Amino acid sequence: MRRAPARAAALAATAALAAIAAGAAEPSAGAPRALTLEDSEAVRNPGDYQKWYNWELGPPWENREKYDRLSPLLKAGEVTTPTLFLGGRDDWNVPLLNAELFYQSLRKRGIPTELVAYPGMHHGGWPPEFERDYLERVVAWFDKYLR
Repeated sequence: MRRAPARAAALAATAALAAIAAGAAEPSAGAPRALTLEDSEAVRNPGDYQKWYNWELGPPWENREKYDRLSPLLKAGEVTTPTLFLGGRDDWNVPLLNAELFYQSLRKRGIPTELVAYPGMHHGGWPPEFERDYLERVVAWFDKYLR
């Protein structure tokens, strides 16, 4: 199916923003996963976004007010827009915990939401089948909620 150039650009931009801003996750039966020893490399070498947050905001325990003011999760009660979260399961630039918490918050409030994680994937460099699935899901979401 062919899409108009403006719509294709909007889809690409939205998909990129969704991955950057929201991260993604797979649904979990219980509480979000805690860091384990197997995560130690990721803890020692956090992603670029985490480095930027620390550089710009300082550590959360020293600047709680800034983090609270900027936290999307603390504004989840105001969200009414259907929301799609997509991303790599092993993405440490945009931690899955953020998307898991936001997804659960919207779901609890009855907001249409979907959460998809691509196993073994990081922030980029996905195989073609995952890239295709990602874009098809975004287009289907837009077709469902923007028509």
